[in-house]
Amino acid sequence: MSHSANATWEYGDGSCNMGTGKVRTCFNPAKSSQLNWYSDRRIILNFARRGGFNGTLIGVPHYRHASSVGKYVYVKVEGYPFRKPDVFVGFNVASGINVNTSQAKNRVTVHTQFGSNVSYLVKDLGAGQSHSIPNYKGTTALNIRVNSIITSGGIPVANIDVYLTGC
Repeated sequence: MSHSANATWEYGDGSCNMGTGKVRTCFNPAKSSQLNWYSDRRIILNFARRGGFNGTLIGVPHYRHASSVGKYVYVKVEGYPFRKPDVFVGFNVASGINVNTSQAKNRVTVHTQFGSNVSYLVKDLGAGQSHSIPNYKGTTALNIRVNSIITSGGIPVANIDVYLTGC
């Protein structure tokens, strides 16, 4: 597995133990996908075949929780139809086996990765924030919007939208 980087340092992704992660940190969504983990709690989007995603993300610590049914650990947007990197969206919950995450605590993370190369933490988002990757499909942007993050009263969840502009 390659390292987990940010824009300035090859080991700069503090949300993953392949970056500057510490003991009791998990893999970021790109690395979890590479390992084929959480296959029953992931969504794979291929915009050449289907539309976007509106749904709920949970953190890795709550993967097996009874309330996790119908919720997802990460969304993978396949980039290959458009010669772009895959985009991974996850919820970096800072508890349990991920309590020592040093970056993007209780925030939605956006990572990119070509194949099994270095993954990059592109953005971390709070409730009400969004991020666009321009020219993802030709001139169309890929958009990630965090509608809400709820960390109290049950398992923490983030409600998100992932869509192409105009869809």
